[in-house]
Amino acid sequence: MNGDSNETTKSNQIARLLRRLIITTKVTYLNTGLPASQVLVNLFRFDIITSDWVFIKNSITGVDGTCTDLTENVTRFLDRGLYKILYNMNRDSERLYESMPLFGIIEVVFNAAHYGHYDIKILASHSGYVAYRSM
Repeated sequence: MNGDSNETTKSNQIARLLRRLIITTKVTYLNTGLPASQVLVNLFRFDIITSDWVFIKNSITGVDGTCTDLTENVTRFLDRGLYKILYNMNRDSERLYESMPLFGIIEVVFNAAHYGHYDIKILASHSGYVAYRSM
């Protein structure tokens, strides 16, 4: 855990120096502590001019539950502002549970007020979830 924290801190410092946003995420199942693999993740940015969400990129979590390529090779400039990540929990949950999860789509909206690394973590269960930014 300490290694992850140090890595995130270094990444955050570099991103701030470069005046850049890096957005990553990890999904873990709360009941087992295991990573949630094959979760479809979609990243959006809120456009204040059109008052609408603009799609940026989608990806799928790996075997370790992480998705680190959401802002890699993105052609448009990612500025500070309001972002949204949608997690489609239905795909992997069907394998673990007899029925669909209560929150099949998890929507996390966060304000990227400063340049840096935003590592958004999700702890998910069949009946709920918790979202937080790893520092």
